[in-house]
Amino acid sequence: MVSLRGPAARTILSRVTATDLSNAAFPFGHSAEIQVAGQPVRALRVTYVGELGWELHGAAAVLPAVWDALLAAGAPEGIRPAGTYAINTMRIEKAYRAFGTELSVDENPFQAGLGFAIAWTKEFLGKEKLLSLKDQPLTKRLVSLTLEVTDPTLTLWGNEPIFRDGKLVGYTSSGCFPPTLGKQLALGYIKRPGGGPVDKAYLKSGAYTILQDGIHWPASVSLQPRVDPKRERILV
Repeated sequence: MVSLRGPAARTILSRVTATDLSNAAFPFGHSAEIQVAGQPVRALRVTYVGELGWELHGAAAVLPAVWDALLAAGAPEGIRPAGTYAINTMRIEKAYRAFGTELSVDENPFQAGLGFAIAWTKEFLGKEKLLSLKDQPLTKRLVSLTLEVTDPTLTLWGNEPIFRDGKLVGYTSSGCFPPTLGKQLALGYIKRPGGGPVDKAYLKSGAYTILQDGIHWPASVSLQPRVDPKRERILV
């Protein structure tokens, strides 16, 4: 799979395909078999970095030609490959969850903020259990945390302790330093000490810190993505 991302993604991809890529003809979530530089691929308009773009799925034998064509087509815009850390940083900005960090056997979809993605009209393993949890108060919630101070020597990686009013309430699951914000950013789970519901009032009323290298760094908490919460970059 080759992933093309960024504000110029539609412009660049249009140079190597005859397919209409306009928002009306190829809306977000749409999938279609198209030709890119004469090569057959399946294009999906989805994103894991919070920017306009497409995933191009195809046989391993054809994707090198697709890659080369996109690099050539995007030369005027300064296109270049993006590394793993850049991609990870952008998905944390958008609060996109990742398996093995935000998503594991220790969390359910409601705690992870993914209840909206459950297809209740379908049958699946674990449905009965999820139905029993559907309307229950959440005792654990995933949030975005932004450090209120910037220190160039500080790096958040995940698994840093989170404190609320001086009491341990959770841990970070992922961390990064996004140039978009200019401050360290993390995703993490928060609980109440001793148990109890973690609602919006509880989240907003406390003073938070993240412990890193023996220092408690002040942090703000949000249930919304820190970058483009209305998805304006994605749905254009």
